[in-house]
Amino acid sequence: MLRSLALVLSASAFDGVVAPAPKDAKGPVVGMVYVHGAKCEPKAYLTAIQWLQEEVKDSMQLNVALPLFSTFVYPDAPLPFLIDAGVDEGFAELEKLTVDVMKSKFLAGHSMGGALAPGYKKADTLQGMISLGAYLTRSYRQKGYPIPALMVGAELDGGAGRVMRMAEEFNAYYPSGFDEAQAQKNPIVIVEGMSHAQFLSGPAPAKVVDSDIIPEIKTVDAHKKLAEIIGAFLKVNVLKENSDVLESEVKRTADLVAPYVETLRLEGFPYLTKVGEVVPRAVDGTQVSPWTLEVLNNYVAPVTDAGGKVNITSGIFGLNFEHQHPTPEMQADGMVHVASATNNAYNLVIEKVDVQYGPLATYSLGWKFVELEKLFETAKIAKPTDFRQPTCRDINQMALDYALAHLPASQKARHTQYGDDVELLDDTTVLGNIGPLWVATNLKQSTDAKSNAITIQGVVEDSPTGGKYPYPGSFYCKSLSPGYALDLLSTESLRRQRGLKTDPTFDNSDAGPYAQKAIFV
Repeated sequence: MLRSLALVLSASAFDGVVAPAPKDAKGPVVGMVYVHGAKCEPKAYLTAIQWLQEEVKDSMQLNVALPLFSTFVYPDAPLPFLIDAGVDEGFAELEKLTVDVMKSKFLAGHSMGGALAPGYKKADTLQGMISLGAYLTRSYRQKGYPIPALMVGAELDGGAGRVMRMAEEFNAYYPSGFDEAQAQKNPIVIVEGMSHAQFLSGPAPAKVVDSDIIPEIKTVDAHKKLAEIIGAFLKVNVLKENSDVLESEVKRTADLVAPYVETLRLEGFPYLTKVGEVVPRAVDGTQVSPWTLEVLNNYVAPVTDAGGKVNITSGIFGLNFEHQHPTPEMQADGMVHVASATNNAYNLVIEKVDVQYGPLATYSLGWKFVELEKLFETAKIAKPTDFRQPTCRDINQMALDYALAHLPASQKARHTQYGDDVELLDDTTVLGNIGPLWVATNLKQSTDAKSNAITIQGVVEDSPTGGKYPYPGSFYCKSLSPGYALDLLSTESLRRQRGLKTDPTFDNSDAGPYAQKAIFV
């Protein structure tokens, strides 16, 4: 079908792009303002919008405005103080397209635009919010968002909208897993094989090129899939009819993100909260570290196998972690009790801003416990002849094994084909075995210059059971978390061979659904 389309690009009237509904569209008049990403031109989203308009034209007349957000401070970027005026101007421009009343209004945004558009001051007057390659930031977590919201991520987004961050958001709205009603109201979907760059067409911004992974689907197919998903969300909220598309897409996404959510739960990720809860959770020792408990129950197996009884408790600490010194105590019932301590390292500034281009999970999971020999001594059990003190490397192997066992099958196959190996090195320590220095030191990560393997090295501090250190028998580790291992395998290990910047021939074009080119006036 040929379609004559006039697009407005005029600074004197409206600075941006307007895409009127197809001439053969029918149904209620619907308006959408679309906030572009940083360093992305509004017209780069045109073909994706045209596919959307075609998808819904039998149900509604969808008009779309894409204002240009730009300042001399940060050109071509939707800064927070620009959102309200720009969105208002976009809706005002849409009002000019038709004499019919625009009964339904939606606000959409991509990347930076998808993160900031939800802050629009009149959002509660709209019928829905759409965040693409983005998510509702944690600032909305406790109170919830006032209107239905669709969030769409790309599986091969290597930036802030990566699978792990979308998994955190999925858990916020689906804390018990897939929910049929929630799938219609607040659907969260990850498009498999798609990259962040494919939310638009044409050259991607430099930041996206640096962070993205080469997609495994064509851009035109990505746009058609987006049209199907966004179109379903529009129909649900305009026509008040449930969508099989949203149900199936959210179900599929639930399966994809499940192992990511579980690894964040295991490490006690403080931002893994559901809507209505305070975020982040306190790190004052009241929260448990399930992964530390799993690790340490495996660690003490030689004692329990020899007939000893050991009870381990766990607490996650922040600044007070340095002052935790686990000591085994024999209880009256013959049970040895040890209170372990855990500390997860995060970039607190990045977590506060909620825009992170690296792995989301802790990059250094520290825990304090006691040497195995100390446990045997406290339990009054003779050490076996094959006694061996476990190492931080042993614990890192547990995390890596867990990640490999739970990585989704398609991602495991991708890592096998394109990913660099993750190599675990023998433990290192800190100068003089100094406690405060160990606390300030994180798990070590590097790249082997010859093999290109990602190397992981635990940092240990220990004190012989019969030694003269202040806390004899202590054993402390900075170790790998299963969530960080999952991010390494699914994303970070692909960068050398599959980073978007390694493919200068990547074609991100999409001619759109219309044979006749758009006319710019």
